[in-house]
Amino acid sequence: MTIQISTSALQVKMSVFKRIYLEAAEQYEKIEGYSAQSFSFQDVPLFSEAKIGIRQDFDEEVGPLEFVVNVTLATVEPNEEHQHDQCPYDFDIEAQIWIEVASNIPVSERIGLVETNGTSLAIGVIREQIINLSSRSIFGPLIIPTLRVAVKEVGES
Repeated sequence: MTIQISTSALQVKMSVFKRIYLEAAEQYEKIEGYSAQSFSFQDVPLFSEAKIGIRQDFDEEVGPLEFVVNVTLATVEPNEEHQHDQCPYDFDIEAQIWIEVASNIPVSERIGLVETNGTSLAIGVIREQIINLSSRSIFGPLIIPTLRVAVKEVGES
Protein backbone atom coordinates (compact mmCIF):
# COMPACT_ATOMS: atom_id res chain seq x y z
CA MET A 1 0.00 0.00 0.00
CA THR A 2 1.20 3.50 -0.83
CA ILE A 3 -0.10 6.62 0.83
CA GLN A 4 0.16 9.72 -1.29
CA ILE A 5 0.12 13.19 0.21
CA SER A 6 -0.51 16.29 -1.86
CA THR A 7 -1.92 19.77 -1.40
CA SER A 8 -5.63 20.04 -0.76
CA ALA A 9 -8.21 21.86 -2.86
CA LEU A 10 -8.91 23.90 0.29
CA GLN A 11 -6.21 26.20 1.61
CA VAL A 12 -6.49 27.99 4.95
CA LYS A 13 -5.40 31.59 4.40
CA MET A 14 -5.88 32.86 7.95
CA SER A 15 -7.34 31.81 11.29
CA VAL A 16 -8.32 33.93 14.28
CA PHE A 17 -10.11 33.34 17.56
CA LYS A 18 -13.18 35.42 18.29
CA ARG A 19 -13.63 33.99 21.81
CA ILE A 20 -11.38 31.92 24.07
CA TYR A 21 -12.46 30.66 27.48
CA LEU A 22 -10.86 27.71 29.29
CA GLU A 23 -10.99 27.15 33.04
CA ALA A 24 -10.19 24.20 35.29
CA ALA A 25 -13.31 22.68 36.85
CA GLU A 26 -13.32 23.04 40.63
CA GLN A 27 -14.48 19.50 41.45
CA TYR A 28 -11.30 17.98 40.00
CA GLU A 29 -8.95 20.18 42.06
CA LYS A 30 -9.61 17.94 45.06
CA ILE A 31 -8.35 14.82 43.28
CA GLU A 32 -4.62 14.59 43.85
CA GLY A 33 -2.66 13.62 40.78
CA TYR A 34 -5.66 13.84 38.42
CA SER A 35 -4.69 14.14 34.75
CA ALA A 36 -6.91 15.35 31.90
CA GLN A 37 -5.10 12.92 29.61
CA SER A 38 -7.05 10.05 31.21
CA PHE A 39 -10.39 11.81 30.67
CA SER A 40 -12.93 10.31 28.24
CA PHE A 41 -15.56 12.46 26.55
CA GLN A 42 -18.02 9.54 26.50
CA ASP A 43 -21.49 10.85 27.47
CA VAL A 44 -20.23 14.45 27.68
CA PRO A 45 -22.36 16.75 25.55
CA LEU A 46 -20.45 19.31 23.49
CA PHE A 47 -22.13 22.41 22.14
CA SER A 48 -21.11 23.11 18.56
CA GLU A 49 -22.13 25.58 15.92
CA ALA A 50 -20.77 26.19 12.42
CA LYS A 51 -21.54 28.97 9.96
CA ILE A 52 -20.24 29.42 6.42
CA GLY A 53 -19.90 32.68 4.55
CA ILE A 54 -19.06 33.33 0.90
CA ARG A 55 -17.11 36.33 -0.34
CA GLN A 56 -19.70 38.25 -2.34
CA ASP A 57 -17.52 40.15 -4.83
CA PHE A 58 -16.41 37.13 -6.85
CA ASP A 59 -15.90 36.83 -10.61
CA GLU A 60 -19.16 35.46 -12.07
CA GLU A 61 -17.28 33.39 -14.66
CA VAL A 62 -15.12 31.64 -12.05
CA GLY A 63 -17.61 31.44 -9.19
CA PRO A 64 -16.89 31.88 -5.48
CA LEU A 65 -13.40 30.86 -4.37
CA GLU A 66 -13.10 32.52 -0.93
CA PHE A 67 -15.10 31.43 2.10
CA VAL A 68 -15.15 32.09 5.82
CA VAL A 69 -15.91 29.32 8.33
CA ASN A 70 -16.95 30.21 11.87
CA VAL A 71 -17.02 27.37 14.43
CA THR A 72 -17.86 27.38 18.13
CA LEU A 73 -17.05 24.43 20.37
CA ALA A 74 -17.94 24.48 24.06
CA THR A 75 -18.75 22.32 27.07
CA VAL A 76 -21.84 24.48 27.68
CA GLU A 77 -24.21 26.44 25.48
CA PRO A 78 -23.53 30.18 25.18
CA ASN A 79 -24.93 32.36 27.98
CA GLU A 80 -25.14 29.37 30.33
CA GLU A 81 -23.16 29.10 33.56
CA HIS A 82 -19.65 27.84 32.76
CA GLN A 83 -19.43 24.74 34.91
CA HIS A 84 -19.69 21.23 33.55
CA ASP A 85 -19.86 18.37 36.05
CA GLN A 86 -17.96 15.85 33.95
CA CYS A 87 -15.16 17.60 32.08
CA PRO A 88 -11.92 18.65 33.84
CA TYR A 89 -12.02 21.96 31.94
CA ASP A 90 -14.88 24.20 30.96
CA PHE A 91 -14.23 25.72 27.55
CA ASP A 92 -15.97 27.92 25.04
CA ILE A 93 -13.91 28.72 21.95
CA GLU A 94 -14.96 30.36 18.70
CA ALA A 95 -12.60 30.22 15.72
CA GLN A 96 -12.89 31.82 12.33
CA ILE A 97 -10.88 30.67 9.33
CA TRP A 98 -10.63 32.04 5.81
CA ILE A 99 -10.42 29.40 3.09
CA GLU A 100 -9.61 29.55 -0.59
CA VAL A 101 -10.94 26.77 -2.83
CA ALA A 102 -9.02 25.73 -5.94
CA SER A 103 -10.61 27.04 -9.12
CA ASN A 104 -10.56 23.57 -10.72
CA ILE A 105 -13.22 22.36 -8.24
CA PRO A 106 -16.67 22.56 -9.88
CA VAL A 107 -18.72 25.49 -8.56
CA SER A 108 -21.54 23.10 -7.56
CA GLU A 109 -19.19 21.18 -5.22
CA ARG A 110 -17.44 24.11 -3.50
CA ILE A 111 -19.91 24.96 -0.74
CA GLY A 112 -20.31 21.29 0.26
CA LEU A 113 -16.54 20.88 0.39
CA VAL A 114 -16.22 23.95 2.60
CA GLU A 115 -19.10 22.87 4.85
CA THR A 116 -17.53 19.51 5.68
CA ASN A 117 -13.78 19.91 5.21
CA GLY A 118 -13.63 23.60 6.16
CA THR A 119 -15.53 22.94 9.37
CA SER A 120 -13.16 20.05 10.14
CA LEU A 121 -10.17 22.35 9.62
CA ALA A 122 -11.65 24.92 12.02
CA ILE A 123 -12.25 22.19 14.63
CA GLY A 124 -8.57 21.25 14.30
CA VAL A 125 -7.60 24.86 15.02
CA ILE A 126 -9.79 24.79 18.15
CA ARG A 127 -8.38 21.41 19.23
CA GLU A 128 -4.84 22.80 19.00
CA GLN A 129 -5.80 25.86 21.09
CA ILE A 130 -7.39 23.68 23.80
CA ILE A 131 -4.26 21.51 23.97
CA ASN A 132 -1.99 24.57 24.15
CA LEU A 133 -4.00 26.31 26.86
CA SER A 134 -4.66 23.24 29.00
CA SER A 135 -1.10 21.87 28.77
CA ARG A 136 0.04 24.60 31.17
CA SER A 137 -3.00 24.27 33.41
CA ILE A 138 -3.51 22.29 36.60
CA PHE A 139 -4.68 18.99 35.04
CA GLY A 140 -2.44 18.99 31.99
CA PRO A 141 -3.39 18.78 28.32
CA LEU A 142 -6.95 18.00 27.29
CA ILE A 143 -7.43 16.49 23.86
CA ILE A 144 -10.94 16.75 22.50
CA PRO A 145 -12.22 13.71 20.60
CA THR A 146 -12.21 13.47 16.83
CA LEU A 147 -15.51 14.91 15.67
CA ARG A 148 -17.60 13.96 12.66
CA VAL A 149 -19.04 16.78 10.56
CA ALA A 150 -22.41 15.97 8.99
CA VAL A 151 -24.25 18.60 6.96
CA LYS A 152 -28.00 18.56 7.49
CA GLU A 153 -30.61 20.52 5.62
CA VAL A 154 -32.67 23.05 7.61
CA GLY A 155 -35.50 21.24 9.39
CA GLU A 156 -33.77 17.85 9.12
CA SER A 157 -33.17 16.09 12.45
